[in-house]
Amino acid sequence: VAIVRAGLDGAISWQTRIGGGGGERVHTVVPVGDRYFLGGTSGSFGGAWGVWFGADGEVITQTSLVDPDGSDLSSAAADGNNAVVIAGDLDLGIDAAAWIARVDIDGGVAWQNRLDGGQLAIEGVARTEDGYVIVGQTLQWVQGEFGDLDLFAAGFAEDGSLRWQKAIGMVDELDRASGVVGLPGGGSVVVGNTRSFGAGDHDIWVIRLDAAGGIVWQQTIGTAASDVPDGVARTPDGIAIAGRTAA
Repeated sequence: VAIVRAGLDGAISWQTRIGGGGGERVHTVVPVGDRYFLGGTSGSFGGAWGVWFGADGEVITQTSLVDPDGSDLSSAAADGNNAVVIAGDLDLGIDAAAWIARVDIDGGVAWQNRLDGGQLAIEGVARTEDGYVIVGQTLQWVQGEFGDLDLFAAGFAEDGSLRWQKAIGMVDELDRASGVVGLPGGGSVVVGNTRSFGAGDHDIWVIRLDAAGGIVWQQTIGTAASDVPDGVARTPDGIAIAGRTAA
């Protein structure tokens, strides 16, 4: 894996490589104070993998996280100046579990939690004012209220304990979340794509959730063709979404 730090003018201030012979994949890089956390999956070190870098690109710590076999780290978010909250999924054979953990800069896991209940795949995690939210998709949610692929979201307290979880979607349709951001004052905005609602094929789906997981509002953005989001970020006065369209 190569990691490069560049300025706004494109000038490279440092670059480095890390990994072994088993193959590594990076899914997220998060600035935390003057340091950086890289997260992904490692075939060399086993499963979900996290690396802390210093301001000059030096490796501070690296560690395998969660279950070493079949785990994948898909997203991370800064949690103060010395920690990140990370999330991903764990292959259980027929099923897949979701997991969330808080990792300190020394590589120690402060807490972790796991959610079972069908085929869960996690795509995003965010820090909120009073905890954390993870989002993704589920095939067989625990309450059995929805069919096929549904958007999945779950909220956690500061100590990692589960507060709520929910699936959103229509029977026989394909709905999923790809990212989430926390909001000032509490709650979060989830971004994904849906075939249950909207103008046509897949449409971008934006849902605001309150601190208890209740839907405040939702809307779709798209054309009669396929429209899919690839990223979401919070701005000073709202959110920004980037994606792609087949129109």
